[in-house]
Amino acid sequence: MNTAAGRLIRAELKLMTRDPLVLTFVFAFPIVTMLIIGGAFGTKPTPGFDNVNPAHWYVASYLTVVIAAAGLVMLPVHLASYRERGVLRRFAAAGFPRWSFAVAQLVVGLITTAVACVLLLAVAAPVYGLPALHDGWRVPART
Repeated sequence: MNTAAGRLIRAELKLMTRDPLVLTFVFAFPIVTMLIIGGAFGTKPTPGFDNVNPAHWYVASYLTVVIAAAGLVMLPVHLASYRERGVLRRFAAAGFPRWSFAVAQLVVGLITTAVACVLLLAVAAPVYGLPALHDGWRVPART
């Protein structure tokens, strides 16, 4: 992984760990909000809704918050700040291919999203319990 994209991925992962905005909105905000909403509305199943624990809906919805935070906070903020500070021009002047920055941002975003989702599920499992997965093979078919 000594390619241009690999070097950028390593550098971006290192820089991401130093960015409090990303760490807050991708890792902490969804977990704290899920715990607050789940605590406020409880976990007692509502009759007429197939006796589903409402906390399971909160867990699923806050997984999408993790994805949105990575896509709407992390990526655009980094891109705008790099453009404003002239970092993108420096990448071009240093000989990095144009596609390497996009690949690095995509890989870092996917890694960040995966780690944040695992953390959210690790917190939600002991607090709310997680329902069993039925027909997991159908999930990719529906997207």
